[in-house]
Amino acid sequence: MSAVSSTHICHIVSTYTDDVLNRQLLSNLSCSMSKDYEHTLVVLSKHQGQRLTLPNGVSCIELKNTKPLCWRSFRECKKILSILKPDICHTYGEVPLAMQWLAHRASISVKLHQLAPAQTEKDASWLSRLYLSALSHSTDVFISSSSDTYVWLKKRVKIAPEQCRLIRPAINARRFRPALQQVDAERTNSFIGTVAIPTNKFVVGTDITHHAIEDVIHLIDEFAVACKLSPEFKHNSVLLIAGNARFLPLLRNEIQARNIIENNVRFAGEISDYYPFFNVIDALAIPTEIDTRSALLLELWRWQHP
Repeated sequence: MSAVSSTHICHIVSTYTDDVLNRQLLSNLSCSMSKDYEHTLVVLSKHQGQRLTLPNGVSCIELKNTKPLCWRSFRECKKILSILKPDICHTYGEVPLAMQWLAHRASISVKLHQLAPAQTEKDASWLSRLYLSALSHSTDVFISSSSDTYVWLKKRVKIAPEQCRLIRPAINARRFRPALQQVDAERTNSFIGTVAIPTNKFVVGTDITHHAIEDVIHLIDEFAVACKLSPEFKHNSVLLIAGNARFLPLLRNEIQARNIIENNVRFAGEISDYYPFFNVIDALAIPTEIDTRSALLLELWRWQHP
């Protein structure tokens, strides 16, 4: 079913309930939306009321299993992989990793696994580590979004270094894809609702929904330090804050107290469709996943100047 001229990627998730993995999925999709790629999303366990807005052109197969990891899920997923015959199988989170064994048996060319934060907690049980290690032979690459997770994979789980990749959503991800989009020099703004986002700036996006104010202020601090250290970064960057929170007025005061000028910040409010958000940003910063070695993150941001 995959077109000869395109690369077919099959994304497999357990449910829609993990917001972090949903953001990573949408970020990966936004980085490769072109005629050169074909995407199919497989949801192992679809429950009533769950919904995720996908970009146009992305196919979706939802399996109505009560549990994402059961014999019926394996059987149905095996049937789907044998019909689709994708070039790449990309799994997200703890449960779908087992499906890479099916992809391995089906001789799918590339098998990627995106780790969830829960898979790499410091108190992760030996059983979780054994689970990752046992299935590592059927997975080509394990993708982590933080350097701590990257080190944990190699040292605690004993995954081979060549199987581990550190790819931060929308930062490193764009460096791994070909430059497929042409830049329109006449277009200087994109819009999320009524908020104008400059397309000629480096846009750092974050969603503050469900995050504690301490984590968000830590992100604001990092952005303020980056602006202070590099006048070029300050001139070329914009922090796009999406989502609603009770502390939003306080957050505005914190931004003013750090001398971050109005041109460097945009508030998008609550977003129902995240595809335009991921399409306009150049880097995704999740407040709870800011790297403890902040200098590394700042260096990555400076590399990405337009």
